[in-house]
Amino acid sequence: PEPDWEIVLSPQGMVARGTDTDGQMRAFVVSEDRMKEAFALLKSLPA
Repeated sequence: PEPDWEIVLSPQGMVARGTDTDGQMRAFVVSEDRMKEAFALLKSLPA
């Protein structure tokens, strides 16, 4: 199934988090100055 997406836009860029039906993050997208958040988001994905 497709994840539900939460998208946060700001002048610094975008962070989008895709969650499954249990609310577990399964995917993410970051852009521009928000790229520095990517490693922390990657570490929070389930194995």
